[in-house]
Amino acid sequence: MSLSPVSCERTAEVSRLHRPIRVMQTVPRRAEDHVGMPPLPLPSTQLLVYRFGPDAEFRGQLVGALERVESGGALRVRGVLFVHHDAETGELEAMAARGDGAGGLVSSLIGFRLDEAERRRTSRRALEGVRGDELRELAGGLAAGESIAAVLVEHVWALALERAVAQTGGVPVASEFVETDG
Repeated sequence: MSLSPVSCERTAEVSRLHRPIRVMQTVPRRAEDHVGMPPLPLPSTQLLVYRFGPDAEFRGQLVGALERVESGGALRVRGVLFVHHDAETGELEAMAARGDGAGGLVSSLIGFRLDEAERRRTSRRALEGVRGDELRELAGGLAAGESIAAVLVEHVWALALERAVAQTGGVPVASEFVETDG
């Protein structure tokens, strides 16, 4: 059988959801026909971006949520970008932090939130650092008092599942976020 390394895409209708999903399908339909072809990787990293209005109250909920996200081991926070346009001074408060899965990210976020001097130091380092241009670009769309947060999350569970599927002789066919009823 001649195998093409090019993936075909087919749209399947999911009647319950009444919305099309894209099903990734390589030319061979059976797992054993896939031998020798490169695996079709499932996305394992997701970028989440949130915008906050001038009335947002940062009281630790976000830091707590990020800590809970990582605590189970199924997800790893790879990085966080945060920018706040201070309504009174017009200055930017910014943070660019990388996660290592060992809790260092959460402790730096707590310091940024609670300690004004640490927030100024972190903001200066972030705005002068490698991510400075990205942070200023994010800030360019903010009105006074608004904030934006970008969180890069790695789905560790997806990598473990993909390895297990490959070791079992299976191949990825689809990867979609879908809405469910309840």
